[in-house]
Amino acid sequence: MYQHMSSKQLKKSARARLSANQGICVGATASYLGIIAAVYVMTALTIGVSSSVTIIIQSLCGLLISVLSGILSAGYQYMFLKLYCGRKIQVSNLFYGFQYKSGIFFVISLILALLSTFINLPSDYFTNAYMLEMSYMDLTYLGIFSTIALCLTTYIKLAYSQAYYLALDYPEESALSLMRMSRHFMKGHKGRLFYIYASFIPLLLLCILSLGIGFLWVLPYMQAVLTEFYLDIATHKS
Repeated sequence: MYQHMSSKQLKKSARARLSANQGICVGATASYLGIIAAVYVMTALTIGVSSSVTIIIQSLCGLLISVLSGILSAGYQYMFLKLYCGRKIQVSNLFYGFQYKSGIFFVISLILALLSTFINLPSDYFTNAYMLEMSYMDLTYLGIFSTIALCLTTYIKLAYSQAYYLALDYPEESALSLMRMSRHFMKGHKGRLFYIYASFIPLLLLCILSLGIGFLWVLPYMQAVLTEFYLDIATHKS
């Protein structure tokens, strides 16, 4: 019976993989964060006073950022898969999702972004519409909707976490097929992945205290561990 690697083993292996390629990974991470931050600032500047129209604009801008982030994430994961295959990696690998099979990555990113936007719409509405004059009942509704949204988005993130990896390994499959494959891959492993994410919370908090600089090293480390996680499951499934 195949014995899956523990979180500790995944992290140990990830650190060994990163040791000789730290500089490139940090550079790719800086590029990724810089692009997302630039788009976020540009979209934020287009939003004015809170209104129904503003809420729609905010949702559309959030959708745009989520799709862009998803496609960049595909390139980020491609770079780490290359690293694990012993191939040379470079910062330009980050844009792989825009260059090859871009339609697949776009559709997957759009579906996930639409799901997230739809799930968070009620809580976003209450936050924007009643920000300055929330009653006790409004706060109650906001808490309920936010809790539901958090649970659903967490489930979606876990269930479809392998979609981009699978798209890279199975480029002939359709976007919907890849998402179904991801759900199949994650059966019995959602708890493992949730634990891995949770184990990085202390490091992420330190990154915030370092004014974000620490993310340049922690995010590549996280991605290396997540790549180890995918390959660990893929080995068992194969």
